[in-house]
Amino acid sequence: GEMAHRGEALAAALDCAMRLGHPEEVGPLLDEANRYHQGQLPPEVRYLAAKAAFGRTDLPPEARFQQADAAFAAVGAPFAQQAAYYQAVLRTERGDLAGAAERYGACTALPVTDARQREAQDLCRLGLARVKGEQGDLAGAIAAYGQVPIDSPYFDESLYEVASVHGRAGQFDPALQTTETLIDLVPGSPLAARSQLPQGQVLLRQGKYETASQVYDQVIQENGRIRDDLDALLTLHEDPVRYFADVLG
Repeated sequence: GEMAHRGEALAAALDCAMRLGHPEEVGPLLDEANRYHQGQLPPEVRYLAAKAAFGRTDLPPEARFQQADAAFAAVGAPFAQQAAYYQAVLRTERGDLAGAAERYGACTALPVTDARQREAQDLCRLGLARVKGEQGDLAGAIAAYGQVPIDSPYFDESLYEVASVHGRAGQFDPALQTTETLIDLVPGSPLAARSQLPQGQVLLRQGKYETASQVYDQVIQENGRIRDDLDALLTLHEDPVRYFADVLG
């Protein structure tokens, strides 16, 4: 009810309604925001409204695409990176890989001023790399993955996926080097452990059977400890299924 903060409260309530999955509350909140802002919605509310249109699975696919794409096109700064990302996702969903690549590329070219924009831009770099990989442009995919900075929360994903692309391109030495870099630089990432399997596959394709065997033995030993820990938990309880159900509950 305090009018000085009414706009902020409406934006926060709209965000909450969307996160909770309450679409019946989104429309009235948007209507109230329109009244409060006299039809001149601020960028944050325009962005939230576009995300609401994106989530309208009750609409026919084409109508959902048109509404959401137009809404994201009207967002502008400081949510331009996020809007371009969602526009690319919309195009990917309908199989328009060229259109998706254009939107991802536009996102990566935008200037960034804060951490939220940088994170969205890194997602766009990943998206562009994946689309190029789907299009068969492996060199373009590798170049796009290489644009994800080392301090990005998606750096481990970029290394894991670019190693796979190197393997598809028959570039076995770069594939091995990338998996080794992932293990060295991000040892705590689940993808670092997972990368040992493709690493072993590449070594096999190179005929380096002894080294591949060592890698697979390491995987067995590391995962064997996890298996043994789970087995130990199972023996502590008469009904392990019920025990785990209680834990999850």
